[in-house]
Amino acid sequence: MKLEEALLAYIQKGDPQFYRDARFTIYGSGIMNAPEPNAEARRLLSLPSLQGDDFEYIGQGGHGFVFGNDKIVIKFGENHESHDDHRIERTLQAKDIPEGLAAKVYEDGYCNGMPYSVGERLDTSKTPTLHEIVPYLFKCRDKGLVYWDPRLTNFGHDAEGNIKAIDMPHFKRADDKSFACSLRDAIWLSDSRKFPEVFSDDKYTYAVLAKKPESSEFAEVRKQLMASLNAVGIEGAESIPETTLIRIPATTVKYGLPPQVHSLTEYLRLGFEAHAGRERAESGMSWPDRGIHPPM
Repeated sequence: MKLEEALLAYIQKGDPQFYRDARFTIYGSGIMNAPEPNAEARRLLSLPSLQGDDFEYIGQGGHGFVFGNDKIVIKFGENHESHDDHRIERTLQAKDIPEGLAAKVYEDGYCNGMPYSVGERLDTSKTPTLHEIVPYLFKCRDKGLVYWDPRLTNFGHDAEGNIKAIDMPHFKRADDKSFACSLRDAIWLSDSRKFPEVFSDDKYTYAVLAKKPESSEFAEVRKQLMASLNAVGIEGAESIPETTLIRIPATTVKYGLPPQVHSLTEYLRLGFEAHAGRERAESGMSWPDRGIHPPM
């Protein structure tokens, strides 16, 4: 259906949370029985990107309601007049978010006092993994930002398969404490159940050693990992305070007799497997003494 039809159907449904906001969007403040959308709403509904017969109500979150088709979403935020004590505090505007971190915003503004944004619709059918979210959070930090609410439902994939944030309001300027909190939350909220977990991107290897830094195994595993890296001459490891994560520049590792060569990611994975196996430890392939010794 057309966007106008979808909005009117939503209003007729009478959703208790955003019913008044939806009416404000179409008719303006204080007009409860207007015969048709006012001029300001007509301007919004006539935008080229909002034409077509395939719009539908997508859902609602804590800050508003969303309509869209397979390419476009239009998000309506809370009306500041009707929900003043719960207004959206947007610390950054769309123009402040570097390209590639969030869904593209094609236009935003206000319609009858209701904030809205028209943007790219991301694919949310596939749940993002920790392997995607952790490098993404570092990418944000490298660009001077923190994404402070890394719940799985706050991410989607674009047409090229890249992970992006669905919403803009969850960005803020980067600082060490906020970044550490974001990483810690991402690990805690992830679907991962088995730790340590090792993965990589084009530049770095990431080792998540435990679910929580308070866990009993974290300190010992971290100690052994750092000793192993030192033993094979790997430098530049970055341990993020108050988290269980270590980021290491990607490289290859040569070890053993006869010499074997692995990527650092594979080397760590094999080493964690060796450390976890009691029988391997008993055969001299544990890693506190001479570095990680993967099974041979």
